[in-house]
Amino acid sequence: MATRLLKIVTIFILLAGALLLPSCIADVDFTGFIRSTESVNERFEKSKEYNLQHEPQRIICNNDDYKLFFASDIHIGGIENLREIFRQTKLQAANGLFLVGDIVSGKQEDYDLLVQTIEYDSINNCYMQVGNHELYFEGWKWYKEYFGTSVYTVEIITPTAKDLIICLDSGGGTLGNLQLDWLKQLLEESRSNYRHCIILHHCNFFESDFSTSATPFSEELYVLMDLFCKNNVDMVIMGHVHISSEENFGPTRYLCLDAAIDGYEGASYLVLDCSNDYLVYQYHSLD
Repeated sequence: MATRLLKIVTIFILLAGALLLPSCIADVDFTGFIRSTESVNERFEKSKEYNLQHEPQRIICNNDDYKLFFASDIHIGGIENLREIFRQTKLQAANGLFLVGDIVSGKQEDYDLLVQTIEYDSINNCYMQVGNHELYFEGWKWYKEYFGTSVYTVEIITPTAKDLIICLDSGGGTLGNLQLDWLKQLLEESRSNYRHCIILHHCNFFESDFSTSATPFSEELYVLMDLFCKNNVDMVIMGHVHISSEENFGPTRYLCLDAAIDGYEGASYLVLDCSNDYLVYQYHSLD
């Protein structure tokens, strides 16, 4: 009787997950809703170890004004939109491109295709972030093999200033205590050294619909938003829900990106122009 009840409950959870999933429903690994192969703390420790063994990531700009591209939720398979983003990155001489999670499904062949496309199009200063889909199908091992770290910073150095971009691992919905402590220390000790500070967090802080996949804890979001206010974070760039939105809280602008998946109506990427006086952003359609 107990075994039968357990089976019924398991089936119910899987069916409920399929119904409650937001736009990230394609190519689902149902075990990812029940357990993760590695915890966020384990991923943070591996990322910290990688960062200590490699040079800090920096972008050197010849001018105080520079341009960055951001895109999210590409969901390889298809690479038509990704290649268009790459084309525009080079055409507009952007100084860096940041892919804000759910770049792949987690399968090895999708990671292989991503890396091959980056190499084929000769894209430099391209930075990855873990979303929930990067962790499906035991995808962390492939992410780690190809990109090394899911928690890191990128310094942007201009002739007269320095800016900071902080890439967080929120693929499971939470930063975990180790990553959160690291972020607090980083902002409290180093934020004043930089002109602008931008944080990348895959999950939308203002998502209203509950899902079984990568839903942030409300208590953690309160802590983060308070932390960003106190340390004058300029901008948080997010994805996951496939629909662009804009919110302000204190000094911080929260931008959520559209999906950039092939065939998605409303697909777009974000262009951010940075200078001493402003951060100006615009969504560019991929339709």
